[in-house]
Amino acid sequence: MTIKPVIYIITAASLAFAAPAFAQSWGSTGAVTVALTMTYQYEALKLKDEFGNVLPDTEEGGGGSTFQNTYTVETLGGPVDERVPIKSVTTTEYGSKLGVWRWGNAQIIQSLVGDGTLPEIGKSPFIAGWSIIMVFDKLGNATGVIARHTNKTMVPINFAITPNAFEVAAISSKEVVTNNTPLTGIPSTTETRTYSKSYKRQATASVPSYTEEPFNLSGLLSGGFKVTPKKGVDDETGETITTFVYSPNATRLDRLLGVGGFAPFQDLIEGSISMAAGAIVDLDDFFPTP
Repeated sequence: MTIKPVIYIITAASLAFAAPAFAQSWGSTGAVTVALTMTYQYEALKLKDEFGNVLPDTEEGGGGSTFQNTYTVETLGGPVDERVPIKSVTTTEYGSKLGVWRWGNAQIIQSLVGDGTLPEIGKSPFIAGWSIIMVFDKLGNATGVIARHTNKTMVPINFAITPNAFEVAAISSKEVVTNNTPLTGIPSTTETRTYSKSYKRQATASVPSYTEEPFNLSGLLSGGFKVTPKKGVDDETGETITTFVYSPNATRLDRLLGVGGFAPFQDLIEGSISMAAGAIVDLDDFFPTP
């Protein structure tokens, strides 16, 4: 029995992780690379006392940085022994600067280790060996996102890419079925199939962050799919069967924009998320039975 192509949409529901259980276990996996920059606002003024004097930046002095200072300077007049204020000047000043830092795979892994989602493996900061992997079934539907260690430890993580309904696409598809019915011998059926697709669409992403809430971003998703025939043996009949595996090409979600972090001075988030072309794997081997 052949499997017809379906619409390939990565939905939030389909990204919920579950151990796959397929009669034919072909699927694909793609390594995910997160490359975000975070622009944040920080204090640019030296902290001053109520008279406008810069406080020493020590524990005893109580100094440091601030967004705002307010201080008053008085001018005294009159005889030396009877001086009184004749002018009072109150100044309020505000100062901030912009800083930029990176949020990528290493920072995500470190954060997930820090909150206990991932186990501590190896040496601190326990980043080495981990990668972020998106998993697809044989129809090209995303079934989950995992953090995978080189020692084959795998943990599902809350990471989602959700396209909206509108899509522009270039598709080329052909399916040829040949039925051989010889006068003598056993009838046989052969099938060949080609399929390619490239598309662009709007999409959102939910990316693990350094707070309890994920970074929610939106941007332009572009990528494609192809089909690859994989031969296997039917467990019940012992016959050789061909499974057509639909796997994603290299995919990129860029022009991302969003905000996140701790209020009120949240980060402005920009950048991209990319995924390598899906490598076809036997999912039963990829997810070994405990």
